[in-house]
Amino acid sequence: MGTDGTLENRLWESADQFRAKLEKGGSKGGGTGTTRSAARAWMTRRRITPTVAPMIRVSQVLQRQIQNLRWTRVLLLPRLLSGQIPLTAKENYANI
Repeated sequence: MGTDGTLENRLWESADQFRAKLEKGGSKGGGTGTTRSAARAWMTRRRITPTVAPMIRVSQVLQRQIQNLRWTRVLLLPRLLSGQIPLTAKENYANI
């Protein structure tokens, strides 16, 4: 789960950087106060969370599936190459 937390942090950092770029480009009258920036950041996160949270969940599920496929490959490939798991002509789809 450590990877998922890192992904979530990277997504939030990207959103914050994007918001900062928009504010920098759009504000011509100087900088904003720290409290105002914190409030804007909080409001931005609050608006983005319903959109980003499902993406994070999907990413976590996909990462688990990828890991399961990697383990399956690690377990099956040596058996296939050694002949422990035979392939008949019907099962060999490479010849189709």
